[in-house]
Amino acid sequence: MANQSDDQKNNPENELEKSEDEIVLEESVEDKEIDLLDSEKNSKEKIKKLTEKLKNCEKEKSDYLTGWQRDKADFINLRKQDEKERDEFVKFALVQFFKEIINVIDSFDMAMADKKHWEKAPSEWRSGIENIHSQLLKTLEKNGLSRFSPLGIKFDPQEHEAVGVIHTEKKEEDHKILETVQFGYKIEGRIIRTAKVKVGEYKE
Repeated sequence: MANQSDDQKNNPENELEKSEDEIVLEESVEDKEIDLLDSEKNSKEKIKKLTEKLKNCEKEKSDYLTGWQRDKADFINLRKQDEKERDEFVKFALVQFFKEIINVIDSFDMAMADKKHWEKAPSEWRSGIENIHSQLLKTLEKNGLSRFSPLGIKFDPQEHEAVGVIHTEKKEEDHKILETVQFGYKIEGRIIRTAKVKVGEYKE
């Protein structure tokens, strides 16, 4: 046994074989280290690509959200504009309708203002016409139309139309409305027809 061991030690082929095994082992370790480095490098590149892809996705999401919010705001504004235009159209149509009704009311007013002929009519007939006139005014008032007589107030050319002058000896009546010839009308406080009036003119 001792001789065999000595032979193995003295055999250069055995030593060569060990050296080759060690070389193979070292190469294997180096290959694994290289593979590990390559794998780590690939992982970092994948993470970098995924990070860039995530950033792009976030940007696209933000762009889509901004675009959607803008479209939503545009839609809301458009709907408000449509509602405003529709309301304006309804108001315009209502004003035109009221103006035609006002002409009818003027006919009632003129007929009842002519006391000489009005009082000659039968009382039952006059009472019926007056009731119709009153109901018509109340119905219009419920729908936003109101009429006004500026009697006794200062003349205002934006609300009143002077159709005559009444001379007065009272200084406090100067430039005041002393007679309403025709009623004025408003819708929700906005004048749609000025009142026709006669204005006081003071003379000593």
